[in-house]
Amino acid sequence: MFKKANISYLNYFPFRWLIKQISLWLASLFLVLASIIVLGSTVHAYIPPVGIPNPPFGIAETAPVAPNPWTLPTPGFYFVCTSCAGATDSNNLYGTPALPRKSPPKPIPEGSVVEMHGNIYRDCSGICSYTNPNIITANGTSTSPVFIRGVSDSEKPKIIANMQVKGTYAIFENLEFADADGDLSGGSSGSFVIVSPSDHLALRFSDAHGNLVGGGVEIASSDTNRISNILVYSNYIHDNGDIATTIDQDVHCVGIGHADNVWVLDNELARCSGDGIQVNGGSKADSDSVTSRTHHIYFGGNTSHHHKQTGFWTKQATDVVFSRNTAYGIVPSPSSSGGNCAGYQYGPERVWFLYNNLYDCHTGIGGASTSGPDGDGFGQNLYFIGNVIHGIHSPAFDPNNAYSNGAAMTTWGGRNRYVINNTFYDVDAGVNSPDSGSFFMANNIIAGLGAGSDIFLASSINAANSTVDNFLFGGGFKTIWGANTYTSLATFQSATSKGANSLNADPLFVNSSANDFHLQSGSSAVNAGLVSSVYQTFQNIYGLSIAVDFDKVTRPQGLAWDIGAYEYVSGAQQDTTPPAAPTGLAVN
Repeated sequence: MFKKANISYLNYFPFRWLIKQISLWLASLFLVLASIIVLGSTVHAYIPPVGIPNPPFGIAETAPVAPNPWTLPTPGFYFVCTSCAGATDSNNLYGTPALPRKSPPKPIPEGSVVEMHGNIYRDCSGICSYTNPNIITANGTSTSPVFIRGVSDSEKPKIIANMQVKGTYAIFENLEFADADGDLSGGSSGSFVIVSPSDHLALRFSDAHGNLVGGGVEIASSDTNRISNILVYSNYIHDNGDIATTIDQDVHCVGIGHADNVWVLDNELARCSGDGIQVNGGSKADSDSVTSRTHHIYFGGNTSHHHKQTGFWTKQATDVVFSRNTAYGIVPSPSSSGGNCAGYQYGPERVWFLYNNLYDCHTGIGGASTSGPDGDGFGQNLYFIGNVIHGIHSPAFDPNNAYSNGAAMTTWGGRNRYVINNTFYDVDAGVNSPDSGSFFMANNIIAGLGAGSDIFLASSINAANSTVDNFLFGGGFKTIWGANTYTSLATFQSATSKGANSLNADPLFVNSSANDFHLQSGSSAVNAGLVSSVYQTFQNIYGLSIAVDFDKVTRPQGLAWDIGAYEYVSGAQQDTTPPAAPTGLAVN
């Protein structure tokens, strides 16, 4: 038989003290490790697109867990179900599943969680005015934000009227905005509108689809108050308005005006009768005024496609960054669009098109009129850096018209336009411009060209003021430079003193037929670029580095910068896109 162990020594004081100290140490270590894990997830999990700062609010915050079981009214937790039988706000401060509230409290106190169920609407028909008393007002703080939410991604309440919101530090999540009655021809439809004054509000993990006359997301001030620090993150915003209409309907998936510091990140935007996003600075007076200017708008990591107008567009705003977006499937439409994947209009200032993937449109990046019904902005500087533009064709392409669709870029407006480290492939034309001003172009690849020109600057003033350096023209050469046409790179260089250090050669893409425009080791583009000042300009203005390639690989990798959107890296090219940020993290 086994002899029973004698463990009486464990009761001896030194041993008991030692065990207690070890237990406390292990508990402390566990808490530290848990904190590192949680903080690592919340602070470092999300990496914004190149050139975009982290939003100050709305990514990492998680809602407190609702009561379970939820049988009694619980301070701080509101159960709302407008369509539930017996729902009432009378003598029902918080609501429960057994006795829901009919609407959120007015206003919503800091730290509250408003859990929505069923069909949610407000006591007004059609589209409510901005001054309607049913506006949702949230009074959250940075340490005690408000959450207005559905239970989960699979259990969203349906908002079937215009939800107008304002306030501070609130997150709207897991919501569905939809047509009220299934008749898409008209009537009431869900939409999400942030009105002023508001700051630190977020819409995330939601689905916004309307009907043939309305819907979408709008962030716009209608008075002198401001809207700032807003986040629209990881939503599906689609089918708002009628993409087949013959009128200029302008139902945008996302519309922004008279606001600043707005982040629109990692959304899918599809089939809206306006733009995927339109940033509208208002008027010349607005853009000239520091207090009413629309500025610091960040649109990154989005997929935007099949709209009536464009994938993403800005008017009269200042400091707009379009980074690492994908846009495709845009064709000309009656009254609205020339089929641009993206672009600008009415004199915006410091607009940055960074590392976007644009294809299957009639124009890659377009610049429209510099004057309009609202006048011009004061814009001077536009930047086009690291974009990959391919598969751009127009049945109506005219190689003798600098305004024609079919080019990777057809731009007018602005004064100083910087076209740096882009790759254009399988396009009717490269860079077209009918107006004056200046282009500073370097380190670009133009290959797979159709019947158009690599560069077409119709204005002799524009041509005289512009520069072309370190290009790789991928077979053949045609450039219209003011009044002259050149079909030889050497002749162009000799006649204009432009085109220094440029090449006419096969770029040796890895697999252009599969849209893989990485460079092979033998490409003439490797180590053949220059260091453009635009990268330091961005660093000086915004304090962020954009000195990377399309894959976010640091430049240079070799002895010098490479030409085109991709830096050659020895060995297999890796996708360095970070994984999606985890959701639902909480410390219980």
